[in-house]
Amino acid sequence: RGGSFDGAISISALQWLLLPDEAQREPEERLLAFFTSLSRCLRSGSRAVLQLYPEDAEHMDQVVAVAKRCGLFGGVVVDFPNSSKAKKFFVVLQRQSADKDLAQAIFDLRELQEQRLGKSYSKRTGMSRRQRMEVMRASGAVGGKKRRDTRKLAVLKKK
Repeated sequence: RGGSFDGAISISALQWLLLPDEAQREPEERLLAFFTSLSRCLRSGSRAVLQLYPEDAEHMDQVVAVAKRCGLFGGVVVDFPNSSKAKKFFVVLQRQSADKDLAQAIFDLRELQEQRLGKSYSKRTGMSRRQRMEVMRASGAVGGKKRRDTRKLAVLKKK
């Protein structure tokens, strides 16, 4: 259920999404999937604190940029910045109430997956982009109606 959590904490898990994997998925795709799910789970105005040990500054910039695409805003806090052993990096984020950012992030994630798989999402589901947007509006993921309109969903499934 979306919007169920007031906060989230992660210790040394996020950096593993930045490493290459066997499935040839790009780190940006994995980060987008993670932050999209995190944004869905958090209530509006709630916070997430994620500790990580990035390999370089580009990784940190990539994490913050992808989080912003998903409607999570914030920045980086460095604990013990002058120490080489005790230095810790934290990404501190707050979820805004913009569901449009989350919906756009979902579409961005699907497009990245389509590019990787070489398939079109509309070919797999038989739905056009407009029809997908109507389904998302009916389910309340994108502005408009807040209640689920089952009649509209049934009509789209029949087509």
